[in-house]
Amino acid sequence: RASVHFKLTMPATAVLSKISTVNSSVVIDGARGPVNASTVNGSVRATKLGGPVQLETVNGSIRASFDTAAAQQASSFRSVNGRVVVALPKGAGVQLTTSTVNGRVECDFPIEVSGKISGKNLSGRIGDGRTPMKVSTVNGSVRIEMQ
Repeated sequence: RASVHFKLTMPATAVLSKISTVNSSVVIDGARGPVNASTVNGSVRATKLGGPVQLETVNGSIRASFDTAAAQQASSFRSVNGRVVVALPKGAGVQLTTSTVNGRVECDFPIEVSGKISGKNLSGRIGDGRTPMKVSTVNGSVRIEMQ
């Protein structure tokens, strides 16, 4: 059985406007500019992020960690069948909207909740709420971690 692996090296501030795969995982490390990545039948892992991010997968998990959360620049994370974990720095300011259908939502940060509290949805402000962030999955859990 054959396989192909691509490794691209780019400046940290490069705009990754569209990375897309099928039957493969995506790994991104150290991107400070905008990132848009998706896959079908694979996971997405992005570390040391610093800009707005859109990560999506069908049949895979998402794990993202930010060194800084870019103010006023929306980020979103969406999976259909998989867990979504987003790690933020301690002083992050995020306006958070999360949801899952078959799973639960966990958040390590103190959050000023808006709307109804349930184990499947969580919306509210972390810190000053300067960065809009949506995190969702259908079959899996959502976790917002403090780094």
